[in-house]
Amino acid sequence: MKSSYIIILIFISVFTMKAQENAFVIEDVSVFDGDKIIKNRYILIENSQIKEITSLTCI
Repeated sequence: MKSSYIIILIFISVFTMKAQENAFVIEDVSVFDGDKIIKNRYILIENSQIKEITSLTCI
């Protein structure tokens, strides 16, 4: 998956943020990788950068 093609679609009604030390997690995110939408992902953001995208479920 090319990170330059990842568009993160965040729907305000479906995500929650959890505060951590200089980081936060956005839950239940749909990610478009250029070919397909992948749902139910978790995104870890640290220091204003995406560090990790997890929980693969392809549709």
